[in-house]
Amino acid sequence: IKVSGEKAPFEEERRERGWFDTFRAGWGAVHFAMTEVFQALLTEKNGLLPLDFGVYRDRIFSIVSYLLRHPDPSPEDEQIDTAKSTTTSSGEAGYQVNDPLHMAVNAVRGQAFKTFVWFMEQDGKKFKKEDAVKIANDVKKSYESALENETTRAIMFMFGQHLPFFYFRDRDWIRGLLPQIFSQEPAKKHLYTAAWEGYLAHNLYEGMFFDPEI
Repeated sequence: IKVSGEKAPFEEERRERGWFDTFRAGWGAVHFAMTEVFQALLTEKNGLLPLDFGVYRDRIFSIVSYLLRHPDPSPEDEQIDTAKSTTTSSGEAGYQVNDPLHMAVNAVRGQAFKTFVWFMEQDGKKFKKEDAVKIANDVKKSYESALENETTRAIMFMFGQHLPFFYFRDRDWIRGLLPQIFSQEPAKKHLYTAAWEGYLAHNLYEGMFFDPEI
């Protein structure tokens, strides 16, 4: 699937009225299921993974990085006129776009980001406790690429929410990326607020909270 998807992106099949085929899963659902498979493979049971991480590390990383480039969600999903799903609030009239977290956990790239974090944690076990940096260079490059290309509030929420996992593995590196994670460009104000919302939704670690860079 990865090899085919990199050659030509999969297209979602259009649903025709009257065909009653909504039970059929499109390629988006297939990619979403892929993230769930890898989350299961990266979940320890009784202290053990269901696979040899060292043997399959590079293959897993390659596919997870591919999933991080999936087009779901898109900026159009966060616009009321083009959103795939909407919600209503008690006491308010009309529909609203779902909040960033809800959108992220129901999107391929959102679940891929979560899988990426789990992968990074397993991969980090190869480093020594005294190592100043506990994150591999290829993982950092994939993170930087995902950040550079992100245009949705949903995934910027994830960048903010999971910031501690990366911060404490290479503080200097993350400090250099803070202007991108919390971009103050006027055109990216919606992404800026989403990243902060994600950061404040997580535990506020003292080491980060009092970091003057943050």
